[in-house]
Amino acid sequence: MTDLDPCGGRRHTSRMTRVYASNDPSLLAMLQMRLDEAGIRSAMFNQPLASVVGEVAFNVAVPEIWVSKEDADRARSIVEAFEHELSG
Repeated sequence: MTDLDPCGGRRHTSRMTRVYASNDPSLLAMLQMRLDEAGIRSAMFNQPLASVVGEVAFNVAVPEIWVSKEDADRARSIVEAFEHELSG
């Protein structure tokens, strides 16, 4: 699990894609752990901005998990399973 960009330590978002967003830090941590267990490196963006929700546009302040585009399909499958578990 990492909060660093999986593309080498810089934000190369052109090589990455967002797979999940939530204001719930525990959900973000659990999903990031599942991605890590599957061998998918992830980066969390906007985490420090969560405290300014209501002061800036909603889509700017929501913490997001991003993965490399090569891992996106696998990551989305994990996200779907994770969300299914959450829904009961």
